[in-house]
This record gives sequence, structure tokens and C-alpha cells, in this order.
Amino acid sequence: MVRENLTLSEQELVEYVENKAASRRCDRSTSARNAEQVREAESEIADAYARILSDPSYRRFPVSQESHPYRGPTLLVLPRLVKPSADKSILAHLTCQLRHLRANGFDALLLGVVDKQSLNVYLEEYDDGELVPHVNTHGYWVSGDEGVDPLLGTELEYRELAQECKRSRIEMIQDTVYATLGYLPQISRFSANRQHQRVPSVKTGKTQASLGNTESMLVQPWSGAFDEKMDRDDLSPEAFAKALVSCQSSCPYDLPRPNLYDTQTIEVVRSRTNWLENLAGVRARRIDMAKHLPITALTSIIEPSDGSADAWVLLEWWSTTYRDLCFAAFVSEREKGRVYLFDFPLAVAAQDIFIRENSFISIVQRLQRERTRWGVDLRQLIPAVVDHDKFFKPVFNGTPRSLAATVVMHVFATFLSANAPVVYVGFDDARAGVPEHVDYSSYSERLTRRTVSKLIDLEQENSPAVPLTEFFRLLRAHPFVSHWDGEAIEISGDVNYLVLSRCYWDPKRRQQRKIQAEFSREALPREKSVDILYRYGAGPSVTISSI
Repeated sequence: MVRENLTLSEQELVEYVENKAASRRCDRSTSARNAEQVREAESEIADAYARILSDPSYRRFPVSQESHPYRGPTLLVLPRLVKPSADKSILAHLTCQLRHLRANGFDALLLGVVDKQSLNVYLEEYDDGELVPHVNTHGYWVSGDEGVDPLLGTELEYRELAQECKRSRIEMIQDTVYATLGYLPQISRFSANRQHQRVPSVKTGKTQASLGNTESMLVQPWSGAFDEKMDRDDLSPEAFAKALVSCQSSCPYDLPRPNLYDTQTIEVVRSRTNWLENLAGVRARRIDMAKHLPITALTSIIEPSDGSADAWVLLEWWSTTYRDLCFAAFVSEREKGRVYLFDFPLAVAAQDIFIRENSFISIVQRLQRERTRWGVDLRQLIPAVVDHDKFFKPVFNGTPRSLAATVVMHVFATFLSANAPVVYVGFDDARAGVPEHVDYSSYSERLTRRTVSKLIDLEQENSPAVPLTEFFRLLRAHPFVSHWDGEAIEISGDVNYLVLSRCYWDPKRRQQRKIQAEFSREALPREKSVDILYRYGAGPSVTISSI
């Protein structure tokens, strides 16, 4: 009770103290609830992990061609890297370019995040006072507001893009981010004018959440030790659960993270992208940082908001082990299926062979052993060779050898898959590149901008566009992936040479056929007696023939 004889400032002080005490009681209650949620999550994860350890092939809902239909070649485009024509927005420009995709062998467009953003440039401050700017070329620094980033265009233009995809028979896959929000604006932090204070909160859906609110936001700092621990092959279910929950409850890159252990927060975060499905008719979503989403949040986010039976998701569950992908497939199962995952272990195998030049045969045999060990179904995995994440070692840097490696690696990944690859040809991080180009970083980003300006630029010299589109047209003429018979892929070779063979049903000739790909570190000799369907590269190289 505040006494009447106190001055106003004293009254304010008492109110402040009383509010702080109430806040501490609330924080203790919230902390206890969060701790209980974490314990429940660890128990659920440990039970699921123990289940796959005992029987890796166990599925509540078996994978089939009906539950996981074939996914064709997909082009990944980051819209913020697109330079549109003078009279069009980025989204309108992409709409006009869609005809290039279908004509050049692509079946789908994976469009980078289109949500409204918190900022365009983030300044990282080091201990010595240096400021390093990071440009938002990717679109993952979402503000939490619903709707289209005005830098890209309008909501109407986005809906027209989605409709044009349908008319062009191009499936549109929309990249989405739920696990994090974008950095807060820093202008006042690095400005001499201190009139504007740093924003104390961020939005999740239509709800404003304080960064210090432990009920709606997470605050635990990130440690790379979480990922390192999960890479171990000898973890008990309890140890695996603790490591994964640590990943799911901490803040990578110091990004604000909604507390997705909280049911209400899950609902408002999920509602931010409902308009994509309900108004624009988007049926496919890529879910960024899926490993960082608590299992309850992940299963809720996977479900289509409009109940569409044909909706599906592609999870970016970052791991280079099939053990983790087996776990992800198990915990994300839907009764109607249609949950896919990136085949990251295959991407690493391709780079081990073609970039690090390890043994062809030993790498592929090890890959196949791990697939068998963890009971993965290839129909649920989508291959990728290069992504815009810096942990993928990018391939193409302008040299003839890196060009050949880019093309040959996509062929290699396709021959070891039941779906066609997601293609991305550029990158903007020099530290991860192949050190054959002096100015890798700026070269690669320039290449990306030029390539996506026409979606797939066939006039561009020294580009993987032409040989890749020729290969994807081959996939349509000889559908050895979409009509694969499911039988084992035959493998033979040695340190520097590899042969992959597989059978498929040819719907045009109405007969079973066999196709073979030969890979080498150098150019392969031309054999006149063989029915050559495709040949590329002077080292590394690939030759595809019909047997």
C-alpha cells in the first residue's frame, strides 16, 4: 500500500519496486514452466531416439510413391539477389521469367524468404572496435510482421507469381523461417544522435514480445559444442536428447528466438505465414532451421493451415549423418506423409570425391552402408550439392575445373537419389570456397545476380546453366529417377573411377530399361559402340549411356 504523504517520485519508486517484485514472481513461475517443458521435450526426444536405435527402419506410416511422389529439378532463387528490369518489382520480374524454367528442364522454383525484414544491414562489432557489415541477401532476418517484404513487391504481385507458376506447370516451394527473428535495428547504437532508443521488443505474428520476456522469447546463448556433441556416434538416448534440446533452446548467431516451447507463441509464429497457403495457394514450404524447432512446434508448423491434402514440406534439418535424418523423419511423420528432407550426407560425399578428391568407391560404399544401417528411404530425401549456407563448400568459382565439378556433382547426386536435385549456382562467402579464384566472394555473388536475373541464363559464358539444363532435359526423355523400379543401384569402380547403374520403367517404350553413368577425375574416352546419352567435362567428367 502506498502512503499518501509520499512525494510523486517516491510513489513511483514504490510502484517500481512492487512491479519488480511481481515481475520476479512471474519470472520464477515462467522459468519453472519452461524447465518443465524442457524436461518433457528431453523425455520425448530420448524415447524417439531409443526407438530408432532399436529399429531404424520403423515407421508408423510407411513411405511409398503415393505418400512421397517424385520431385523434379528445382531452382533455388534468393529474390534479394535479383536485379529486376527497370519498370518491374522483383516479384513481377520473376513472374515474367518463369517460362525459362519449364523450357530448360526445371519442374519447381524454390523461392527464398519473402517475409518483411527487420533490417537490411547488420553491423557486427568485434572486441577491437572493428565493425563488419553483413548484408541481408538471404531474407532470414524476418521482422515478425505478416506480409511481403516491400523491397520485393506487393502481396498482389506475390499472388500473381504463385498463379503464374501453376499456369506454367512449375511447382512453387516457398522458403519459410519460424525458428528465429531478425536482428534489431542498430541505427541508434552506432549513431551520434541518441534520440532514438534501441527497440526493446520484436513481434511474433501480431503479438509484441519483449526480448527479456522468458515466456515468449528464449535467451540462452548459442554454443557450437551442441552440434559437435551431436556428431558423436556413441550418444545414449538421454545424451542425444540433451544435446538436441540445447540446440532447440539457444540462440544461434545471437538472433532473437521465439520460445516455441510455449503453445501460444507457436500459434502466433505459425499464423504469420498462414496467408501464403490461404490467399496465395502455396502448397509447398521449405522450413529453415528445422532442427532448431522443438518437436511439438515442428509438427504443428508442418501441418497445412488450410488442411490441403496435397501440401508438403521440405525440412532443412542440418546434419551430415543419416542417423539424424532417420530421427528427423521419425519425429516429423504425418499420417498422409509428404515430409521431405535434404540429403546433406550425399552432398558431403559428393564434395569428398570431387573437391577433396578422396576415393570414389570407398566414399560411395560408405554412403550406401550408412543408408542401409539407418533405414532411410530415398523417396523422402531430396539431393542438393550447393546451398547458400556457408557450411556447404561451394563449387563453382569461374574456372573450367570448378565448372565441370559443379555439373558432374549434380549428375552424381541424381544417380544416387529417388528425386532430382535442388540447384543453386552461386555463393557469397569466400572462406568456404574452392581457392582457385582470387576474388571468389565478389565473383560468386556477381555470378548469382547475373544467373537469377534470367532465372537460368543460357547466354552466359562459362556457366553451368547450359550443361545442367541439358541433363535435366535428359531426365524427362529418360525418366530413370521418376520411374526408378526401386531396386538396388549397382556400384563398381576404384579410387579414380566410378560406375553407377540403375533400372527404370520407360513409359514411352513400355519396357524395363537400364542406364549407366561413368565418372572419372579426367576426361573419359569416347566409345563408339556405346549408346551415349550425355557427356560432359574434361576433368572431372561424366558419361551417361543406355545399356
